[in-house]
Amino acid sequence: MKIQFCMLLVAVGITLVMSSACNIGLGVRETGDFQVHTLYATSGPVPEAQNMSLIFDYQVSPVDTLQVTHVSLSTSLQSGCETSFPTTAITNGFRITVTTQQPVTSFYGTATVFGIRRG
Repeated sequence: MKIQFCMLLVAVGITLVMSSACNIGLGVRETGDFQVHTLYATSGPVPEAQNMSLIFDYQVSPVDTLQVTHVSLSTSLQSGCETSFPTTAITNGFRITVTTQQPVTSFYGTATVFGIRRG
């Protein structure tokens, strides 16, 4: 019972940290990796402020030997975002959603994808 409670606390802690993250990095840069692609997403501008979301979706071609090593996400906000991302490896691709926690009139960002060729 004590172990389950500790595991729950760790999971909640991770969620709370990511609930204010607008700019994150996933994965680890490796020697020999290179910038593969830059994804751009924009929402707005709109006349009245509202909650907005950006979705960054990237898949490696099944015939390619590329493996994603790192994703650097940067948005127009420094804090006040909820970020959801895969908890599994990002080597074959990912889907990251960033949502504002407060209404805004515009929201934009980039995801820079790094990878390495294997085999």
